[in-house]
Amino acid sequence: MFKDEDARQWIQRINDNSFNDSDSDQNWIYPKAAHELPVSEINGTTFYSYKATDRPHTWESYFETPITDDHLVIFRFNPSSWHKHLINDLDRVSEAAEKTVHSFMENVHIQLSDDALRCQAVYQSR
Repeated sequence: MFKDEDARQWIQRINDNSFNDSDSDQNWIYPKAAHELPVSEINGTTFYSYKATDRPHTWESYFETPITDDHLVIFRFNPSSWHKHLINDLDRVSEAAEKTVHSFMENVHIQLSDDALRCQAVYQSR
């Protein structure tokens, strides 16, 4: 999973299984191909970050990064109110929510264990 393509493929499989639930009538919009997953660097950690949505004016933001060859850390943000989904109103609630998500992520620092760093070096050298 420490190789870019492996991580992308794994995340894509998770998304395809999660967002295409046959029991749901929701039609999710999300990156449909592994190569479409945007990559961002946050405090020295590579995150695959993207949005998914199933209705207008609402979204879920995801920031995912491998921490071992078998594990991802996933930060999922779902800005909404208690009784209804977020809407684009005159107060710019959506914009404020997006700013809050990015402000939070700017303060995320992940330090891999020595063992994870060794595994990462091995996988990236292959």
